[in-house]
Amino acid sequence: MAANDQTTSARAQQLIRALPWLVVYCLVWALLSRNQGWGVGLLFISLATWLSYRLAIPVLRINPRQLPGFCVYFLRKLLAGGIDVALRTIRTQPAIRADWVNYPLKSESARVHLVLSALIGLLPGTFAARIEDRQLLIHTLDTDTDWENGVAELESRLHSLLVYGDATSGEKTS
Repeated sequence: MAANDQTTSARAQQLIRALPWLVVYCLVWALLSRNQGWGVGLLFISLATWLSYRLAIPVLRINPRQLPGFCVYFLRKLLAGGIDVALRTIRTQPAIRADWVNYPLKSESARVHLVLSALIGLLPGTFAARIEDRQLLIHTLDTDTDWENGVAELESRLHSLLVYGDATSGEKTS
């Protein structure tokens, strides 16, 4: 009977470890498919969840207290970036002083570096190209703008959001 209880307990722990991925993949499917095609979707969701579990991919942990503020910040910057690019395209003499610039990364977290490089395009006129030697190579449409403070604010907000209660990863928490 004790062996049966241990097996049940181990299966429950496996389910708990896989559950966050199941939720994430269901949400992604619902968004990408406009909440349609669940017959096929469940097959792919099951496969993706199983692979994530088998490969022991850690679920990205976030600070729930920082999430609402980050979402508001993200939407504000996304809108500002869209307006900035639209205005640059309709001007007769577009204000473009494009160049490649290096930004020294401050956070120790590899997760923050990765997400920063993916999201930096939401800032007006910026695009991340690569990370090398703790430097983020960025293409900016206008070097006269305050791109560096915008990137620093995004990095700081991502650090507050993503480096959360993860003592096992060796990352510094704030």
